[in-house]
Amino acid sequence: PPAYTGRAPMFLSAAPPREGNGASDPLGAGGPIEVPAGSALLAQTGGAKVAPRLTIGSAVVAFAEFGSSAKDHRVETVIEEGDRLSVEVEDRELASWPLNVLADAPPQVAFSTPPGATPKAHLRLAYRAQDDYGLSGVSALIRRLPSTAGADGEADLRLALPVPRAGAKAIKTTSIHNLTAHPWAGLPVMLRLVAVDGRGQTGDSGEVELVLPERIFKHPVARAIIKQRKRLATPTTKVRAEVIAALSSIASRPWLFSHDTAVYLALRVAQARLIYDPAGHAVPSVSKLLWDTALSIEDGELSLAERALDEARERLMGALDKEAVMEEVDRLMDELQQALDRYLEALGERLDPGENIPPLTGMLRSDDLRSMIERARELARTGSMEAARRLLNALKQLVERIQKGFQPSREAIEAGRLLKDLRALTERQQKLLDDTFRRLRESQKKAPNGDPKTAGDGKQQAELQEALRRRLGELMLRFDEMMNGIPQPLGKAERAMGAARQALGQGRPADAVENQSEALEQLRRATEGMSEQLARMMGSFGGAIGVRRGQRGEFGVGRDPFGRMPGGAFGTSSEGGRQIPDKMEMRRAREILDELRRRSGQRRRPKMEREYIERLLESF
Repeated sequence: PPAYTGRAPMFLSAAPPREGNGASDPLGAGGPIEVPAGSALLAQTGGAKVAPRLTIGSAVVAFAEFGSSAKDHRVETVIEEGDRLSVEVEDRELASWPLNVLADAPPQVAFSTPPGATPKAHLRLAYRAQDDYGLSGVSALIRRLPSTAGADGEADLRLALPVPRAGAKAIKTTSIHNLTAHPWAGLPVMLRLVAVDGRGQTGDSGEVELVLPERIFKHPVARAIIKQRKRLATPTTKVRAEVIAALSSIASRPWLFSHDTAVYLALRVAQARLIYDPAGHAVPSVSKLLWDTALSIEDGELSLAERALDEARERLMGALDKEAVMEEVDRLMDELQQALDRYLEALGERLDPGENIPPLTGMLRSDDLRSMIERARELARTGSMEAARRLLNALKQLVERIQKGFQPSREAIEAGRLLKDLRALTERQQKLLDDTFRRLRESQKKAPNGDPKTAGDGKQQAELQEALRRRLGELMLRFDEMMNGIPQPLGKAERAMGAARQALGQGRPADAVENQSEALEQLRRATEGMSEQLARMMGSFGGAIGVRRGQRGEFGVGRDPFGRMPGGAFGTSSEGGRQIPDKMEMRRAREILDELRRRSGQRRRPKMEREYIERLLESF
């Protein structure tokens, strides 16, 4: 069968014809063989003096000689239709099989809800699609009204829409696209969805009319520039002349844009390009220049950095959808990392010293955002492309929440402060452990044949360890007050600190190092758990989830009967109700998939078992 069907090859037995109807029974099936249309057929015979004939329905195909013997024959063809397959030589039938050729139906696609705009003026497309064997792609096709080519000569705009899993038979999802920078933004268009299956057949949703969402600029100069840019979507000679005059008028009044030299030069360059290019080839570059200039006036560098971040993410998502080579994915991951760094830098510069920092930037560190990209890179390297896409979608949602600058709840603010204090305590414990280990090494050099003891220095270190233990006790009281429970790792850390203090006071640095290491590990576990809870409280992965008082658990949030978090910040988080696997889950899934593939190729296994394995493999 065609590869896109996911069905395993079928081997037909050439059993002698049964008495009565002259048909052989393939593999004891007892009925017609279900064959997807487009299946490749290979038949070979040996010992025939005359070339046999292959009959599929009403079509007849002759065998051809192959190999060194003139009695060996072979034929290859494709089955598209027919209810019976037979091999005949002269007037004798060698074997035959009843067929049921399954036609490949074209895919179906439709809008779940009418296309609309998000609060950020992005295009929202909610759609569903299905195919009998699996979808290979879904796209949105946009054309202008009236149907005229754009300034770049393109008559339509095609958007690749995400398919959650390659080969999925049915999907229902929503896709967000930032088209505010497109020259057609704010203009009436016709939009339709197109789905493609593995055979190349297409399904169409039918067209709907809408106005592409456009960004509304507040600065009067930015608004005036965008008005002229929109006119260039239909760059007739008259329109271009009027745009040139308008840009000249704006540039002649630099006080309107705070005498910004970059804005002035951009306007003059755009004007000159239109003047000295009567054929209109420069219109696309002028359109981009005017858009960037308007953004610079309206938002400074922040909007440009935001757009660069969106574009880097879209390029990476496209590479993951096409399952590009890992070198390309790595390069695009690096680009996304750089774009995120530039965005966070621009965001920091945009905020005044007295302005409230968006909560996620103050509580979830930029390192947390970077770790999401590295996690997505890891997933891609292990072949978990779908999980990598979900994690990148989660990153997008998180950045959008930063952009909105939403106000956190009182519990979230307190959780952020508590997390900051816990991290500071962890750093102090790390420094004390490093100092203890250094002193241990020095004492071992002085007493290579005996147990090292540092009674004098140990007393001072014991006091420092006790101070950290008391500080941890204060944090545990705050945890108990906020969550009505103390995380288990903090209790273990407190006991390990007490043991370390006692070992230091008795001059046993080796034992102290062991206990301090245990305390540090438990503090890190508590910090990780607190980060997960804070992300859930901030709603970074779908809906704000507040912490209710009286709700117990290791970190004060609902867990399953095995004590596991239903979703996490950056480990086993979930997006859209689907879990992003951790390292152990990914490795185990890969081992299971490899074993299933190995067993599916073992023909000695019972037919029922092989069919069951094939059904399991269809889900991959």
